[in-house]
Amino acid sequence: MNELTHRFRPWFWLIIVALAFGAYWCVKPKQSAQEFIESTKPAAAGAQQEAQLENAWVRVWKVSFAKGESLDFKKHDGPLVVVPLSPGQFTRTHTTGERIVVDLEPGQAYWYEADPQGTRVRDSLDATHTVELMVVELQPDVIKAWAYYKQSKMED
Repeated sequence: MNELTHRFRPWFWLIIVALAFGAYWCVKPKQSAQEFIESTKPAAAGAQQEAQLENAWVRVWKVSFAKGESLDFKKHDGPLVVVPLSPGQFTRTHTTGERIVVDLEPGQAYWYEADPQGTRVRDSLDATHTVELMVVELQPDVIKAWAYYKQSKMED
C-alpha cells in the first residue's frame, strides 16, 4: 500500500459506517413525536410492560401489575382485546369519571372499545398477587381501513 491509501483508510471506514447508519435511518419505521415520548416514559413502579409482537396489523404486549398497582392515564385510539393470564379485578377509570370494573378469568378474552375523543384512561388491578395480562391493540392504519370499509358499505 502506498502512504496516501494508508492515510485515508480510517476515513473510508468512517464514511462506510455513516452511510450504513444513514441507510438504516431512512428505512426504519417512522415514529411520531407523541409515540416517541410515550415510548420513553417508564412504566409505573411495579407495572412492567413488555412488547411481544408488532406488525402492520396489531401491537401485542404483556403487562404485569404488582398488588394494587395502576398505570398512568393514557389514550387508546383503537379497540383492545385483553386476555388475563392470572385472576384479579381490573378497573378502567376514564377522565370523565366513568369506571368499568371486571373480575378477570384467566384465558378469557375481554373487548374494550377505543377511548372516546378527549378522554384518557387509567388501568388498575386489585389482587393479592401479581396479575399478568396480554393486550392486543389494532394498529391505526387497520382501524382507518375498517372505518373506510364500513363507510363504503353504508353508501352501497
